[in-house]
Amino acid sequence: MENNIAILSIYYSREEWATLIKKCIIPLIRSMYLNKEDSDINTLIKLYGNNELNCQLIIYGISERFTETINHIEKRIKAFVEQYPSKESESYSFKPGQVLWMPQRNNSILLHFIPVESYFKYPGLLFYRQSITNLLLDWFGDNEDVQFEEGEVYSFTLFIQLILLKMIAHHKLPVNFTQLFSALEASLDVSNNMSLYNEVIENSSAGFNKNIEQIKEYYSSIELENEEDDILHLHYTTIRSFLFNNSGMYLGDRTIQLLISAGYDLLGMNGITQLYIQNMLKVFCSEHFKMKLTKVEAI
Repeated sequence: MENNIAILSIYYSREEWATLIKKCIIPLIRSMYLNKEDSDINTLIKLYGNNELNCQLIIYGISERFTETINHIEKRIKAFVEQYPSKESESYSFKPGQVLWMPQRNNSILLHFIPVESYFKYPGLLFYRQSITNLLLDWFGDNEDVQFEEGEVYSFTLFIQLILLKMIAHHKLPVNFTQLFSALEASLDVSNNMSLYNEVIENSSAGFNKNIEQIKEYYSSIELENEEDDILHLHYTTIRSFLFNNSGMYLGDRTIQLLISAGYDLLGMNGITQLYIQNMLKVFCSEHFKMKLTKVEAI
């Protein structure tokens, strides 16, 4: 049995991701969960919202059926794409002389294998990414009124980060928020363009004021220790195992930064959208979360 990761890249027009995710990928992953023979094989969903218009299934596990399962998944997805091909994306197209690399052909699928250790530098982040995928399936899977579109993905990303903030308050962690947000912003290319940076901050603050009630509702709905909500409770325990050592000692703000960044990466957030959401989190901390930017207070 080989401990490898299979990466299945699906090049499907972003405008039609709702069809791909809700009608193909979510039912496929759920069928794997129900199949006892595939119980040792897990699947992450990774979105690319920048120049590469594809979403990935990252499949990992130790199983004698690993290669057989991968071939089955690839066959199922190819059949779906052939039956429901997407139209060429209007938001991105190859422009000779303007873009160095030509993108993959629309409706194409690429499969390759890599060793586990070459993909996951921090093993704990693997379980965190898996937990986000489980929440993603729950958020979009059953509710026909929730469309898998850009704005809804942003809302889900904000919700994921609010869970971390609730975790910080719940455990009264001594997070230095000034340094945390500064470190997160410093990693973004947009921070070097002050005109664009200021525009994003202004739009984000306006968006926060417009949607404050929805944001507060998201936050108040998060019940970390509610064991009846299996998926959210598992997410809570996954975060807790990453933030604390075996003696219950908090491992420092770097762990929070890694989790926040992992959520952005998995959900395809580019620098502009990361900054937009981070500014909302910062305003929420300072105005409505009873958190000063240098320490946390009980709420």
